[in-house]
Amino acid sequence: MKKYVVMVLALISLLILNKNLYATTNFNVKRKSLKIYEKYDINQILTTNSKNLKFESSDENIATISNDGIIFTKKQGDFDITVSDGISTDICKFSSGFYIGIDVSRWNGVVDWEKVKAQGIDFAMIKSSTGWYDEHDEEAGKDYDFQYDIEFLNNIKGASENNISFGIYHYSLATEVNEAELEAEYVLNAINEYGKEYKSNMTLPIAYDIEDEVIQKLGKAKVTANAIAFCVKIYEAGYTPIIYSTNHIFRNLLDLDKLNAMAYNYWLASPKEEPDFSEKITIADTKISPIMWQYTFEGSVEGANNDQGNVDMNVLYMKDRVKVEIENDGQVVDIIGVDKGEKLEELPTYEKQGYNFNGFKDENNQVVDKNYIYNKDTKISTVFSKIKITDIALNKSNIEISDKKDYYVKISKVSPQTAILDGEKVLYKSDNTNVAKVDNNGKITPVNDGICNITCYLESDKNVQAICKVNVHFGYIKGDLDGNKTVNANDAAIALDLYKYGNVTEEQLKIGDMDNNGTINANDAALILDIYKYGE
Repeated sequence: MKKYVVMVLALISLLILNKNLYATTNFNVKRKSLKIYEKYDINQILTTNSKNLKFESSDENIATISNDGIIFTKKQGDFDITVSDGISTDICKFSSGFYIGIDVSRWNGVVDWEKVKAQGIDFAMIKSSTGWYDEHDEEAGKDYDFQYDIEFLNNIKGASENNISFGIYHYSLATEVNEAELEAEYVLNAINEYGKEYKSNMTLPIAYDIEDEVIQKLGKAKVTANAIAFCVKIYEAGYTPIIYSTNHIFRNLLDLDKLNAMAYNYWLASPKEEPDFSEKITIADTKISPIMWQYTFEGSVEGANNDQGNVDMNVLYMKDRVKVEIENDGQVVDIIGVDKGEKLEELPTYEKQGYNFNGFKDENNQVVDKNYIYNKDTKISTVFSKIKITDIALNKSNIEISDKKDYYVKISKVSPQTAILDGEKVLYKSDNTNVAKVDNNGKITPVNDGICNITCYLESDKNVQAICKVNVHFGYIKGDLDGNKTVNANDAAIALDLYKYGNVTEEQLKIGDMDNNGTINANDAALILDIYKYGE
């Protein structure tokens, strides 16, 4: 009995060991944000020792994934990618067209930014301060930073050290323009002095948080004036301001027409039980989309949750994208994306045999280069120019004809080597049609004894030509010096003897002068021998 128990335990241990050995396919991040029309190789974030992976997208209307793990995003939205090696399975969440972030303050305690980064969080909005500091605070003996968020420095330090993009926000209590200006000075001091070591890492805006009850008692004109006063100060200091608030305040206490005219952007607090990421959210009943959306107060990100286990979650919309379809030889061969109103720094190149690639043109035949600006979905087509043929060679330079059958010549080589004959019209002509005729297929028809030249040339450039010399001699075979109706080694020997000893008759000269130079020489003997060997 003990023996069987030991065997069972050993088997269980072996199974566990094998599972640990092979079940190693997983993502090294929890989520990832991609641009619309982006191609992304998922293997960059995958740890595996398996070559037999299967991938699946949870929503192919938003993104597809190829068998080798290349994601292609088609529109805005969120989706999951599942990977399986037959033993283990893992899932990574993706967003297309927007980044996912959090906003934090002292209420989130000491944030573990390394854990936040591991969750795939793209950005953070970090609270810097509340209200302002004035002479009354000074007279009361308060420290200047008494209303700085106590975790502000820790948070911008942690975000910086973990390469998480961040901006900051200030909670407003201002009821007058001068107070809003003091608030701007207060937040600028927070980042420029208190957080100066990390301010160069701040890539996102400074937000003016308008939500306090004291502000909601003011009228639209005053709230708008205060917001503008704060934003002007922030902008003049070299930073980008945005305004944070709720649908109610944006619609009823802020003059959006005036703010839009000043090109300010917004951060909307509008939590949803089931947020829809497929379209950009709009403010109240307007058509205005914020650049940032706080979509829940009850998110969960390990390392950043508050005492209730929650953290505010946000969307930062990417720039609008346009689709660029690349067409080559009438077929769409690639789709790439570019930010609307921007240029493509690098364009692909294409090859076509016999042609030079000259670039692209759009639907209106406008040249598409690195300075072309894409304002809408665009189809661009490759432009090629045919490589010019500068020289040609024929398959035969000399033809000896002793019978009535037809012979053919054709182009066997073009220069440069990268050029091709496709699309070229090839023409032929004889300089003596009483000796031989030729048609435009290169068929030579002998007529009478004699010598003529057959010229082959291109219709597009008659200077590109090659010549074949034709010697028609009915009744005898050129090179057949012994008269046995074939060309053989003996004929070559006779030619060599005639070259050495002379006494060449007119008939022998006609038959044995292979190179048609008026004599019989060693070259003629070599040519006869070639005919014997190779049948030419």
